[in-house]
Amino acid sequence: MSIPRSLYPVIGAHLSAARQSMELTINDVARRMGLSTDIIEAVERGELRPTPMELQIWCRMVRLPIHAVFSRPTLH
Repeated sequence: MSIPRSLYPVIGAHLSAARQSMELTINDVARRMGLSTDIIEAVERGELRPTPMELQIWCRMVRLPIHAVFSRPTLH
């Protein structure tokens, strides 16, 4: 899966918002995924993208449809 770098911040913002809505900490996500908190933070800041498998697991964990992480928010 090739994800354009321009979508990294979009993906990170969606994953961060979903994590927070589930009242999970960065430590919770890191522990459950077997990743460092530095990696989780970098993804949420849009500096790094998760692997396809990590993205699938993360989305399942925070109950976010995988296709939703790629959608840019609409401006009203």
